[in-house]
Amino acid sequence: MKLFFRKILVVVIVFITSFGFAQTQINLQLNHTFNNQDIVYGDTYVDVQNRIIEFSRIRYYLSSFEVVHDGGQVTSLDDVYVLAHANISSYDLGSYNIESVEKLRFDVGVDYEANHANSSNYTSSHPLGPQSPLMDWGWPSGYFFFDLNGAADDDDSGIVNSNFEFRGFGDNLLRSVELNYSAFAESGVINLPTEVSLDRWIGLLDLVQIGVNHGNTPAHSTYMNNINSNFVFITGPLASVSLELPSYVHVDYSMSYAPVLNYQLPQNQLYSLYVYDVSGRLMFKEDNLGCQGNYFILKELISGTYIAKFVGQSHIQSKRFVVSK
Repeated sequence: MKLFFRKILVVVIVFITSFGFAQTQINLQLNHTFNNQDIVYGDTYVDVQNRIIEFSRIRYYLSSFEVVHDGGQVTSLDDVYVLAHANISSYDLGSYNIESVEKLRFDVGVDYEANHANSSNYTSSHPLGPQSPLMDWGWPSGYFFFDLNGAADDDDSGIVNSNFEFRGFGDNLLRSVELNYSAFAESGVINLPTEVSLDRWIGLLDLVQIGVNHGNTPAHSTYMNNINSNFVFITGPLASVSLELPSYVHVDYSMSYAPVLNYQLPQNQLYSLYVYDVSGRLMFKEDNLGCQGNYFILKELISGTYIAKFVGQSHIQSKRFVVSK
C-alpha cells in the first residue's frame, strides 16, 4: 500500500512540475519608425543625405529565437520564423510555460540549415514558404535576409523619382540580437514591445547610389552591421510601441499584373475585402482578414482599374489600383 501511494505521489509531483505554469502566448510587437515617425508606405521622410524618400516595401527575416524567462531559464523557440513587414506590428511566437520575460535573442536573417533548404518545402502561409514578391533567390543561394524598396528625390525637385531595390542574401549577413525586457503575463499574453529604427538601420548608406542591388556586397554587409552598431532594435521606454498605427492601404506594383495590397487598419475587428471593377461589378470577395497584412490578389484580372474596399465592423477603407499586363 505504501509503495502504491509513493507511486501516486511521484505522478502528482511530475504533473505539477510539468504543468505548473499556464501556457502563455508570446507576442513580438514591432513598431517601424524613421526619424521617430511611424513608417507608412507612400509617406515621405528625409534621409541623412537630406533627400526626400518614401518606402513601398520593407521586409526582413528573424530566426533562432531564444527567450530568457522566469529568473534566468532559457527556452529555445524551435522552428519559429518571422517574416517582418513594416506595416505589420504583431507576431505570435507561440505559447509556452512562461510567466515573465527578461531577454529575447534572435538572428536577423535565416539560419544556415533553413537557408539552404527550399521554400517549396513550406506552405505559402509559412514565413519560409513562397512569397509574393519572392523572398528567396532559389536553392542553393537561399533567402533574401532583407528587402528594402522605395524611391528617393535625386535632383532636389521635391519629387521622389529614383527607385531603389535593396535585397541581400548570404550566410555571412546573419546578425544576432539580444534585447532586454521586463515583461509579465497579462490575461495569458506577454507582449514584447520593440521599436525598429529604419533610419539607424540605413545609417550613412546612400539609397540613390544603391539603386537596384540584389546580392552580397560591402553595402549589404554595412546594412546588416548597422543592426548592432547603430542599435536598430530598441526596447524599454524608448520603444513606446503604439498599436494604434496610422490606417492606410498601399499598392505594391512590383508585379503590375498582380499587385499586392499592403494594409494597416484599425484593430480589434476582422475585415472583408471586396474588389470591384470601374463599373461597380464585384470581381471577388475575401472574408476574415486581419487588421494588418499583405494581400496578394490571386484571381486573374484583366488589365484595367479596380477598387479594393476593406469593410470592418466600424471601419471602411478603399483604394484604387491598376492591373497592367
